[in-house]
Amino acid sequence: MSIKAVLFDMDGTLVDSEKVYFTAWGTASSALGIDLPKEQIFQFMGRTKQENHTLITELLDGDAARADELLTFHEQEFLRLADIELELKPGAREALAALHDMGLPLALATSTHRYLTEPRMALFDLKKEFETVICGDEIEHGKPAPDIFLDAAANLNVDPTECVVVEDSFNGINAAHAAGSYVVMIPDLHQPTPEIEELCDAVLPSLFELPAFIEDVNSRS
Repeated sequence: MSIKAVLFDMDGTLVDSEKVYFTAWGTASSALGIDLPKEQIFQFMGRTKQENHTLITELLDGDAARADELLTFHEQEFLRLADIELELKPGAREALAALHDMGLPLALATSTHRYLTEPRMALFDLKKEFETVICGDEIEHGKPAPDIFLDAAANLNVDPTECVVVEDSFNGINAAHAAGSYVVMIPDLHQPTPEIEELCDAVLPSLFELPAFIEDVNSRS
């Protein structure tokens, strides 16, 4: 089956934001005296704000107000750093241009809420690249559920099995696999486990290699 559309995650995939994300979590948790292990932060990646609030509330023994405080501090610190530290991932411009030249419609499917997504897209002039943009506050179930990718495919009038999803997070990989799409992982802060790698059709070193992967799949279809 050929690839007819490409669905991109944003943070850690197109935008090099995960190192800023980690720094902001470290600053926020230290300031509030909350122990937030690295592996716990990995669990937040790719999830919606509401889902992370639930995880943090559980971590804090049901203290929802404290979870609100931590999330707000993290968001403020992330936005402060984003203005000076965010960059596009290597190969992002080149991959998007090549996919447009191949005539493939593109969607952005991000767990980030729209009020944060749109300024980030504007910073890098990304809005024009996508036929549709779906954000984490616009779906019922966030990643690792497949909803966001199913909705993105529907908006493009393409079957999800004919889409390739490009992701960096474990939650995103699980969501893409559950949607029945081709799954491409471009690792960011952590490499795939053997279990995650089994869910992927390809693990690529960067976005530079993405167009060639799609051309290869389509040449064999």
